Amino acid sequence: MVIIGVTLGPQSPIGNYSAISIAETQIGYIMDAIRQFMTGRLTTLAPTLSATESFNARVRAAMPDTIWMSGCTSWYIGKNGVPSAWPFSGQRFREELAQVDLSEFEVTV
Repeated sequence: MVIIGVTLGPQSPIGNYSAISIAETQIGYIMDAIRQFMTGRLTTLAPTLSATESFNARVRAAMPDTIWMSGCTSWYIGKNGVPSAWPFSGQRFREELAQVDLSEFEVTV
């Protein structure tokens, strides 16, 4: 079994929330997936293109209301001008990563 889990990457709220809390939330999410592997509920798990595109669209739509789009120069701003930051609340981040939603993934059992 190969499991790849990345914490504190793009769209992580590390510039405006506690990195420790965010990493703990992400690790909890990864552990939820690992438990599903260990119990035989699935053998592969990969995000669907539609879930990825939907997530990115929601993030882009929320960005204009954030400090990241105020004209500042920052390493958070990508070459395309879109910040790689989390534009929502810390609470929303924790809620969205409370458990793995298998409907957003291509799964094999």
